[in-house]
Amino acid sequence: MTSLRNSKKRLDPGHNARQMLKRMDSWVNRIYLTVPLLLVLFGGRKLARLVIVIYPVISATFLIIRYCYLRKLTSDEQKHVFPQSYIYTGAAFSFITLLITAVSGLMLLFDFINSKF
Repeated sequence: MTSLRNSKKRLDPGHNARQMLKRMDSWVNRIYLTVPLLLVLFGGRKLARLVIVIYPVISATFLIIRYCYLRKLTSDEQKHVFPQSYIYTGAAFSFITLLITAVSGLMLLFDFINSKF
């Protein structure tokens, strides 16, 4: 009976890393929700348009911090953590935001080049 309790208490090596990633993910989700709300409350609609610029900055910052954290994990922890899992919605939203920003930037560059020639 005691060995059964001890086996349940033992956690895999990646448990703490997954919990930290979930915590980071929840914080970035809160930031994504509160930034536009605060901009609208304090600055109105004109200031809320800055979200287009602020979201990519938040996304890049979050992904860099997350990458640095994942690099610091031991090899045993890295084996038990799958960073691209579906449970990390903040990371997925950040990646999609940066992807849309990059595509939009390329489209603007293409339009600018075509308008000159």
